[in-house]
Amino acid sequence: MFGPGGNPQARNLFEIIACLQRREGLHLEVQAVRETGEARRQSL
Repeated sequence: MFGPGGNPQARNLFEIIACLQRREGLHLEVQAVRETGEARRQSL
């Protein structure tokens, strides 16, 4: 996954995240937030 011959699939990424969470005692969360009009204009 991390090298040129890796297999970049979402499943592999999620397995790595799960391993890190277990090993380090972390809980990662993703939160969707709506962009403001100003932030949207700057990204265009």
